[in-house]
Amino acid sequence: MDSKDARRDVTYSADDEEDLYVRAALTKDAILSFHSGKFAECVDVLNQLLLKKEDDPQVLHNLAIAKYFQEGCSDPKKLLEVLSSIKKRSEELGCVSGEQVEAGSNSGTKGVTGSKATNLQAGSVLMLNIAVILFHLHEYAKACTILDTLYQKIEPVDESTALHICLLFLDVLLALPDLSKFIDVINYVDKAYCNVTGQTDNGNSAQEQSSNTVTKSSSLPINTTISDTSNDDSAAVTGNSSEILLSRTLSEENLESLIWTIDMNGQSTMRTLMTNDVQSDKHISTNELKLKLHLYKVRFLLLVRNLKSAKREIKTAMSMNIASEQDSSIALILKSQLESARGNYQKSIKLLMASNNRTELGMISSSIYNNNLGCIYYRLGKYHTSSIFFSRALSNNSLLRKEKPLTLSTFSQDKSLQITYNCGLQYLACGKPLLAARCFHKASLIYHNKPLLWLRIAECCLMALEKGLLNREKSEIKLHVVGQGKWRQISVEDGVSDFVRSGWVLGNDKQPELTIFLAKQCLLNALCLLDAKEQSDELIMIKQAILVDLSYVELELGNPLKALTNARSLLQIPDCSKINIFLGNVYAAESLCLLNRPKEAAEHLLAYLSKGGKFEVPYTDDDCQKWRVESNVVILEPQEACGTLYASLAYLLAVQGDLEQAERFVMKALTMIPNNPEIILTAVYVDLASGRMVEGLARLKESSHARFLPSKLEIKGSW
Repeated sequence: MDSKDARRDVTYSADDEEDLYVRAALTKDAILSFHSGKFAECVDVLNQLLLKKEDDPQVLHNLAIAKYFQEGCSDPKKLLEVLSSIKKRSEELGCVSGEQVEAGSNSGTKGVTGSKATNLQAGSVLMLNIAVILFHLHEYAKACTILDTLYQKIEPVDESTALHICLLFLDVLLALPDLSKFIDVINYVDKAYCNVTGQTDNGNSAQEQSSNTVTKSSSLPINTTISDTSNDDSAAVTGNSSEILLSRTLSEENLESLIWTIDMNGQSTMRTLMTNDVQSDKHISTNELKLKLHLYKVRFLLLVRNLKSAKREIKTAMSMNIASEQDSSIALILKSQLESARGNYQKSIKLLMASNNRTELGMISSSIYNNNLGCIYYRLGKYHTSSIFFSRALSNNSLLRKEKPLTLSTFSQDKSLQITYNCGLQYLACGKPLLAARCFHKASLIYHNKPLLWLRIAECCLMALEKGLLNREKSEIKLHVVGQGKWRQISVEDGVSDFVRSGWVLGNDKQPELTIFLAKQCLLNALCLLDAKEQSDELIMIKQAILVDLSYVELELGNPLKALTNARSLLQIPDCSKINIFLGNVYAAESLCLLNRPKEAAEHLLAYLSKGGKFEVPYTDDDCQKWRVESNVVILEPQEACGTLYASLAYLLAVQGDLEQAERFVMKALTMIPNNPEIILTAVYVDLASGRMVEGLARLKESSHARFLPSKLEIKGSW
């Protein structure tokens, strides 16, 4: 190397060092401007920095965040598009976190150093911010996919970002919900950030515990058992550890699925957008984090109906609130929800009112307060009162978007669609299927992937059918001619478009047309979504309800073979409820009758016949009462169900020619349900089949609702 080359290298090094100094100074100015709220100045500085680092993904990322705040945080979807394009650019440059983490995990985390570590961190923050926006926009499934990718390769990420990822992931998993993955994440957070043996917490931030970081591979043991009884809460969260020993004690109450709203945004510092060079300066102490984890566990345990364990967790959380003199409104709301789940409604109301007194009443808390009161009064059967509170909650939410300036959390705090879903349940319980369907239609924007939503819409159709609000005419068969000449063929439309013809477009303002065909399509949607999910107690009960309704719908549509298939599928479900077993047997028997297979039909009915020739009660009064409380479907009283069995068997015996036995059973049915029109018609059929025309005609006249009155009108002329 000659002297000229040496001088050139020295000059280049000096220029490079000067450039680094300028970039560092600009970065510092950007940080100060951002944290001072001077977003316009921050944007100007970042634009200068972009001239020094052209197309640098980190600078572009910071610039997008600063511009978003400068513009009043009014368009999160636009920000999402910008960040997604930056992520794509990062992938092209090989700077996105996924690739770098993969490389680091293959060679050991110590190998992720220098520029690779910087790119890894920048990519992680970028993906986290995309997930934050998706969370606030209620796009939980998309957010979950991103967070799961980050969580699987979380060890090389710095402690602050990792904690942000985990806590946001917990929120998303509860919102979906994905409970098994939730257990893994919360156990990891507890081990990595809270369980510090022999060390006291003096308010140090969780980020300062880097020496105690636990790799995710050292996952905690999970002992999950499923109990058949709703009162078995023996498994619990043990001691100060978050190792969750779970007893899944789900009951049919979950079919009600009222949505309690809990605003965690005001308390959480983990849902804010982060930048690369402009890091969030907020820290969370170990005690604060422990309190958060207790509240997360309470929400989780309420979801899985483990009320005894939830009670212990909420007691611990409230004690921590008192000790730290922090706002306990969230804990009180959760305790109110717990007491409501236990049936202590008055205590639940008092706790909710106490939570309302602990914090300043704003539009968000007012909406939560009124919605949750509506849930309690719904449980009490006071539907008119609950509708008043739901209406107030919606009014509070309608004012939310009018607040200026908007924040990103404004969008996630808007619970109008959740409250609208609750209104739908309330209308359905009041026997107003058209209004209920309108509410469910609006709520489908966020619940379209929930089997329970489609089941509820189908119930609206069936209730409207029962009330005579539907057009019961069969739809026309549409034939299409395909080809020409001797190659012509007839194509039959399969009816898939019935769903589209009902006017069902997610969330639009048009009232969908309720039909029996829409009911069928909704039930098929629910069944399809259900089969794609991991089966639990709760989902199995939803499947029972879907199959019961599908059997009825297929009978209504004149498809006995399909009705029989659904009824038999229902009867094959282990531990099927007594009421659903009864309905399955009745629908199967009716289907077999229509298929001209009376002997097989009789087998389904004779299952309830005792040796003495009497039908046993298919279910008890307790079963019936529980059904009324936890479902919107009307069910026969146990004695009425017995009467239905007697009448059905009487009809089968009459068809087979055993008229003497048929008459004996139909008289027992009339004794139990004297004014049931279907049973009276069965009795008339038996009379006519036995040749007793006079008796049959007299019985028919007695049961008729028509009265023949003398008319004063005179007929003049003739046709």
